[in-house]
Formats: sequence, structure tokens, C-alpha cells
Amino acid sequence: MEILYTVFYFTISILLSYTFGISLAMFLIPKDYEYINKYIAIPAGYLIYSWLAYIVSGNFDVNGATATYISLLVFFIMFIYVNIRYYKSNNAIYNHFNNLKTILFTSSIITIVILWPMFYYGSETFLSVVNPDLLAGLVDNNYLLDFSNISKPLGFNAYSFVNSMSGSIPPSARFSSTYFALLLNVLLPINTQESLTLAVALFVFALPLSVYSLARVVFNFDHKVSLLAAFLIGISGPTTLSYIYNYLGQNSGIGAMPATMVIIYIFLKNRNLKTFLFASFAINGFYLMYTAMLAYVLAPIGLLLIYLIIKKEIKLFEFLIYLLMLFVVTFIFNYNMVIYLYNSLIGWSNLVAQSLQGQYFLDFLTEEFFGLFFGVVSYNSKASFFSYLPWNLAVLILYFLTIVYAFYLIYFIYRFSFQKDNIESKIFGLGGFIIYAIVWYIYTFDRNYGYAVFKMASWIQFILVIFMAYGFNDLYNNYKNSTTNFYKKFKFLLLSLIVIIAIGGNFLSSMRLTTYAMGHNNVRGSIVNLYNVSGNKDYINLEKDLMKIVSKNESIGLININSIQNELVAFYLRNYKTSIMSHLQLPGDDENLPDIKTNLVVDYYGNIKLAENPFLHENDDYYLISIDKFNNDIVINGNNKNNIYENKTFKLFKNNDIKDLLFTGRGFYRLEHSNKNKDFWWPRDYRWTSEGGEIFILNPDNDKNYNLNFFAYVGYGKEIANRAIEIWVNGTKIDEQKVDYSAKVRTKNFKLNKRLNKIVIKISENVDSLKRPLPLWNKNIPYDYRKLNLLLSDVSIKEIIPIDNKEEYNINYYNFFEIASTLNGIEPNGWASDSISAEFNFNHKVEEMTFNVLFPQIKEVKLPTYLKITVNNEINNIKIDKYGKQDIKIKLKEPTKRINFIINSNQTFNPSHSREDRCINYSYQLMNLSFATGKNNGKI
Repeated sequence: MEILYTVFYFTISILLSYTFGISLAMFLIPKDYEYINKYIAIPAGYLIYSWLAYIVSGNFDVNGATATYISLLVFFIMFIYVNIRYYKSNNAIYNHFNNLKTILFTSSIITIVILWPMFYYGSETFLSVVNPDLLAGLVDNNYLLDFSNISKPLGFNAYSFVNSMSGSIPPSARFSSTYFALLLNVLLPINTQESLTLAVALFVFALPLSVYSLARVVFNFDHKVSLLAAFLIGISGPTTLSYIYNYLGQNSGIGAMPATMVIIYIFLKNRNLKTFLFASFAINGFYLMYTAMLAYVLAPIGLLLIYLIIKKEIKLFEFLIYLLMLFVVTFIFNYNMVIYLYNSLIGWSNLVAQSLQGQYFLDFLTEEFFGLFFGVVSYNSKASFFSYLPWNLAVLILYFLTIVYAFYLIYFIYRFSFQKDNIESKIFGLGGFIIYAIVWYIYTFDRNYGYAVFKMASWIQFILVIFMAYGFNDLYNNYKNSTTNFYKKFKFLLLSLIVIIAIGGNFLSSMRLTTYAMGHNNVRGSIVNLYNVSGNKDYINLEKDLMKIVSKNESIGLININSIQNELVAFYLRNYKTSIMSHLQLPGDDENLPDIKTNLVVDYYGNIKLAENPFLHENDDYYLISIDKFNNDIVINGNNKNNIYENKTFKLFKNNDIKDLLFTGRGFYRLEHSNKNKDFWWPRDYRWTSEGGEIFILNPDNDKNYNLNFFAYVGYGKEIANRAIEIWVNGTKIDEQKVDYSAKVRTKNFKLNKRLNKIVIKISENVDSLKRPLPLWNKNIPYDYRKLNLLLSDVSIKEIIPIDNKEEYNINYYNFFEIASTLNGIEPNGWASDSISAEFNFNHKVEEMTFNVLFPQIKEVKLPTYLKITVNNEINNIKIDKYGKQDIKIKLKEPTKRINFIINSNQTFNPSHSREDRCINYSYQLMNLSFATGKNNGKI
């Protein structure tokens, strides 16, 4: 049923946008261009409807729902009026039906290739990669239903994150297209989230129609080439990337951008009041829809305008008059929002002018850009199909594909530029391409602004696919017109090569991205911010489910894995009092560890501020905890089972029923997961950290001694694979530990004296980010912006559980870290450093130990070699005089239930996979450990 509802609601959104746009097109577009009406209807429809609703709300200070009804009435009257006039000479109903068939066919590829996940899960729950930008849109749209876009924020409420954020979104981040989502929200029986999902999908659905219009009108290509361009944008990798990120403003801008160019172009070629009004509406609408993108619209149009003035097709005085009229019209339509729109422009200017642009989308500043822009590899490339290859080989293949694609593109542009006619399309197309290339150069090499280049890659796909469509057609015609068999085969080969690279690459990239957007591949789908949201109604059902349990004056503490989950849950529980226990900040800030003493922290933009959480309350009535298996955090909580509510994603506890609850705080990078399909032990859920991380313990026993246990793996960015760590409890250092290669750490005893206690695992050493292999430019850009200093997992405060060893107990290296009480100096695959230490605890006394070790037969290992094995302070010197596997038996002088051992080796070798930024030296591989209990079945 989900797909049927989604198809129905999506059809309604198409019909609404078409109704708005066709009314405008039929009335305002000259007859010479009426063939384009059906293609331009949907992008122009949502563009200008959204603008009208926006200015109605702002100028008359009415809420979004009222502005929606007013704007809807205006377009309904216009549609009736235009169709009454149209009936005089044509069958309007029949034409509208044919128009819609053409629209569906033109956008069929993009619907099948890019939009399919929404239909698979249903628009009610589909949130794709769960981008925090869309979550901000959720809060703002909910606010705009009851307030105008110039209303003041609701103000701070310590028990409501959503109310505190409502209305606080800056003007530059409030896009007019939000009013199309409000239209769906008001008219249909759907919630705010579903209306946004449907609106974003419609904007992307409109893109092929918009591209067709531009190719047909401005480039003057025939129907076949224009339709091919529409189909190519429907498989474009960067377009898919934009869609799955669910950018409301950007996707609405992308869908309307070529159509806006067409509307302005028609005005330039047919200057009259109607075309001027259409162009004015489009320019004003686009400014409010996505201000930053307007320059990309006007730049190639501006070049064409200069040419038309030089050619005297447009007189300079005439242009100035129209420009003055545009300013007058703009002022009239925004008379009560001038200051608001000025603030929006200032906001955009400040954003573009930032000197520190952040750590995201840095791949777009590297040699990977062209592969990502051409769509031959999906973002991020480390999770693309290329990631299955050795990375250096993958980079070389990517270089090759990119060079071949670029060669064809240059050839196609060359062929296009030497056409005998259509000088205007050359100025527009070539001029625009050159301007966009200059902007790319500035952002890539001068500004190092990866986020801007990432956005550009999807914004200007329209011009790329138009050139490629022209080139494909040109190559095909050359192939078809070849007179000799040899040349025909050769040209077929040339055509096949670019088709495979361009179409095959983009199709695979899009499928890769949309598959990840389903939100269930938590091992490789790192582009997803929160897994298992799409198709999951647990979030939506929270409010009505908890109504039976939680009263309105009681508070719920939210314990989730990141700020995205916190914000999503807080939105659905916006009618309850809520606390956010941790992860208030977006991941870019949350990964920075505050100073332990001062609590100062460096934010995303490099500012130093106090790490505060005004939504944290230590004594809530209930606690809602994420238990989703797709989003398991690195903490292990095993003692809390008295929950009063549970679904597959959450558990709800009363305050008094929860004890010793652990959850993560700041300092960690995003949560990662492993499927454990390895030939060695590896944690299923883990987080990297640069400086260390916070662990919180809620409702402890103040009379009890605690120990913190965790697995640690030394990361990269420093020559030696050893780290020193400090353990701080509520601001006091209680322990120091050393991690060599990897370790299972157990801290000293400590007591807790608060309801909510903060433990900090602090790393003493600093590391650098990983360097890129084979960099071509911007060599300072790292392979991964993160500083992978230490990996942490399996954090717990559980007591030691002795091993049940009634008979001989064997442990291989795959289980070392699960079974040992402590362990240090050994890799997860069993390879040991020059010194390893461990502790094991048993139910029954152990009489004898056997170490099964492997010494590789390589030239770096010289025999004889020696091991010094100390077991419970008893030293055993062992001579090794042969290669391969061998057993070393140690008889204990006193049978014991607790075994501590240290193994020191007198020589090591550097393995081939050792790295400069993680230098390791192995002595041997510890394959297996055996513990014998004696003849009387462990009773010694």
C-alpha cells in the first residue's frame, strides 16, 4: 500500500505544479514558443507558485497555511481564465492529457533510476541519507504552518529543542520552495516530513523537462537531441547525489534553473509586457528559491545579452528601461520584506566569504573531482565500486576513465563551436561553460571550498549533459553516414566507448548512491547519517505510543547516537518536554573534544567557545534510548531490562528503573560498523577519535567501585603504533594506560558521586590526517580529513566474568579480545609486538598453559631467537630454533584462577603492509592459547 499512496500523492503534486505552470505558460509565452509550454510547465509552476506564497506570507504577515490558500486561489482563477480562452480554438482537456503523457515520458528515466527508493519505502518514511538540512526544514515548515516568514522565533525553551529552533532559521537558509511543501501539507492528509519528501522528489522530477526546454529553445537542438539530454540528466551521478542528500533549496533550484534561463531567453528574443512579467516572476522566484544559484543562471544569459546589445538587436537604452522596470516590480512585490531579503543576501555573502570552509566534500578539491563531476565514480569514491580494488589501482583506473571522458567532451565542444549557424547558442553554451570553469578554478585552488565545488558539480550538470547529448548524436550520425566498412566499425567503437563510460558509469554511480540511500548498509553506506529510518515507522509512532505512558508535564531524556537522531526524535516528540542528554552538536562540532578542565572547545569554524548543552537535565522522569541494531553505539549496556515501552528502535525507561547506563558524548567521529567478515577479530561497532572521547554514566551506585573496559586500536598519522591515554572521571585523572598496537583496557577502580557522570578517555599524542595517494593538485588535502588517532569500541563497566573452564580451554586469536580480561601489544590477527601482556580469569584453577606460536620463515627472522615468558611473576626463557607453528608449554608452579602473562621477544621484523604513518614490527603470530585444569576435572 505504501507505493500506491506515494504514487497517488506524487501524482497530485505533479498535477498541481503542472496546473500552475501551464496557466502561466499559456498566457505569457508567445505562440512561436508554445511548443515548449508542456516542458516548462512543472518547473515554472512550482517556481512561481512558491514565490507567490512566500511574498504573500511576508508582505501581509500571514501564516504559511493562509498564504497557501490565497496563492492557490490566485492560480485556480488564472487556470480557469486561461482555459476558457483556450477552449475557443482547441480541445483543452485533450491537450492537457497529451501534455501530461509527454511529461511522464520525458521524466521517466529519472523516476526509475533516481527516485525509485521513495516509491519503494513510501514517502511517509523515506528520508534518504537523513541530511540535517532536511531536518532543519522539518522544524521550519512546522513553524511556518502557523507563522509568517517574517515572524520572530518562538524563543528558547530548555525542555524543547524544536520550539527553541522554530523560526530561528536565517533568511538565507529559508527557501521559497518550502511553500510548495506546505501546499502539499495543507491539501493532503500527510505530515510535514512526507510533504517535504514529495516536494524534493517533484523538483528532481522536473529537471529533465527543464533541461529539454533549454536544449530545445536556447541551444536550438532538435527534439531527439533535447530528449537525449533529458534522459542523460536522469541517470546523472551528481544529480542523484543532490537528490539523496534531500537538499530542499538546491534541488528546487536545480529543477528550475534551466527553465528560468529559457524564460529569460524568450523575453530577450520577444520583448513585450507578458514576457517581461514572466521573466521578472522567474528571476524574483529564483532569488527567493536559492539565491546563490541565481548568478549561475544570469552569467551565461548576461553574455548573450551583451552580444545582443553589441549586435543592436537590443538597444542599450531599452535594456536599461527594462532593468529599471525589473527593480520597480521587485520592490512592489517585496515592499514589506526589503530588510528581510537584504539580510538574506548578507547571509549568503558571509557564507560565500568564509575563510575557513570546513572539512566536508574535500574530495571535490582533488583529482577525484572530474570523475565525480562526470559521474564515472560515485561519492564518496572510497565506498564506490572502485573501493573493491586496491586503492592505487582504483585511482589509476579512475584517472584513465576521466581522461577518456574529458577527451570526448572537449571534442564534442569543439564540434559544437564550429557549427556554421546558431551563434547565440554558442555564446550561451561556450560562454557559460567558461564562466563555470573559472568559478570552479577559484573555489578549488584559491578558496579551497569543497562544499561549493560539490554543489557546483550538480548545479551545472545541465550543460554537461546537453553537450554530451549533442556529441552522442554527432558521433552516431558520423557512424551512420560512413561509406567504408572500416571507418564504420571504427566510429562504432568510438561511440561504444563513450557510451559505456558516460552512460554506464553514471548509471552505476546512481544505482550505488540510491542503494545506499535506502539506509540499511551500515558497513559501506557511510554517506547515510542515520541508518534504518526509511521504511521505519517507529519514529512516527512515538508520539501516539507514548501518550499512554508519559503525561505532558513529565520530561523524557533522549539518549541517541548523534544529533541527527536526537533532532528527528525531538521533532516527533515536539509536544512533550524533552532533554537531549548528549550529541547536541552536528557531527562536525561533536567530534571535537572539549578541554577537560575549562570545558572550552574549538567549533567547526575555528572559534573557541564553551561546550554547553542547555537542553541537558540530569533528572528526567523517563529516558528514551536508541536500541536500533543498525545504529548500535560503542557502549555495552547489559543490566537495564525493566523498560516500560519498546519497539524495534527505542526503549523507554522510568528514571528509577535505569541503572549504570552508558552513552557516548563528544570527541568521537561518526559511528562505524563492521560485518565481521574477516579472518581476524574486529569490533562490530566502533568510533575513531582524534584527541579522545567522553563516556557518560547515568544513575550509578555511589557505594560501588567501577572499572571502565574498552577495546582500543592504534590508528594512523604517527610513525609509531603506540599511544598513551589518560582516564579522567568528573574532572579528576584516575589512571594512565598504554596501548601498543591494540589493547583490551581495564582501568583502575573509581567511584562515582553524581547522577550523571562524565568519563574522558584522553589521548596524549597528536596525529596528522592521512595523505592522498598519487595527488595531482591541492596536495595538502588529505585522503581523509579525520585524524584517526585511536579506535575505540566495546566500552563497558561490567565486572570480570570468569571463564567456565571445567576441561581444557582453548582460545584462538580470533577470540583473544573477547575472552581476555586485559590484553595489550598484539594485533587483532594475532601478530605480536616485541612485548605483549594479558590477563585471563577462570572459574577453575589452571595448572598448565600452552602457547601455540608461528614464526614465519622469512629472511628477516633469524634463528635461534628467544622468548621471555613471565606467567604470574614466574620467568620462563624459551629458545626458538625452528620456523613454523610450535607449542610452548608452561607448567604453573601454583595452580590459579587468575593468569597474568607477559611475553618479550628479542627480535622483530617489519611486515610488508607496515606504513610510514603506522609503523609496526612483528615478532611472531600467537595462534592459540590452551589452559589445562588438571586430571580432576578442574577441581584442583
